[in-house]
Amino acid sequence: MTKKINSFKIYVAKISDYCNNDILPSYTKLEIKRLTNEKIIQQKRATYGLLRKIIFDNYGIDEDFQDFYKKDGKPFCKKFCFSISHSHHLVAIAISDNDVGIDIEKIDFTKNYIKIAKFIATEKELKLCKDIQSVTKLWTQKEAIFKLGSNKLFIHKDIETSNHATKSYQINCNNDKYCLTIAYNKKAKIELFNYVN
Repeated sequence: MTKKINSFKIYVAKISDYCNNDILPSYTKLEIKRLTNEKIIQQKRATYGLLRKIIFDNYGIDEDFQDFYKKDGKPFCKKFCFSISHSHHLVAIAISDNDVGIDIEKIDFTKNYIKIAKFIATEKELKLCKDIQSVTKLWTQKEAIFKLGSNKLFIHKDIETSNHATKSYQINCNNDKYCLTIAYNKKAKIELFNYVN
């Protein structure tokens, strides 16, 4: 692949639109063999179905995932950097030539945001936790920052969001709202491709 992606490209789609994909990395095929939860199987299939479309759209390659591998539980590719996330009905993928982390979470208005905030936020961040939307945004920032780094252990309170570059979006799907956050080290243009609606 000689074409460079000089930006961060974010793609969001419905899991149902890509869950029939059978072309998967070998590590995902092994994971699916051990799974009994059909929802998780569909999430994994949809993730790589959408990633195949992204690779074709950006590089013109019909990807077979032979160059993909996992290290410390995180998927990698030798050709480019990417990060994946899914929540309920949506899958999100960020792709770039630079390190990137992404997280998407459904905003659950039935949750006790104060309890969640006390679990994930530093003292400084607690002041920003005004409602479930702000707490969900904080959660996705911390997850995306974790995925950006190479840490093996994820402890919410150990990640100070003000020390990192992030950008968040609200995505609507049917009557649900989601928070999507991308984390990055190198400043570049960010493009969002929303295939949900």
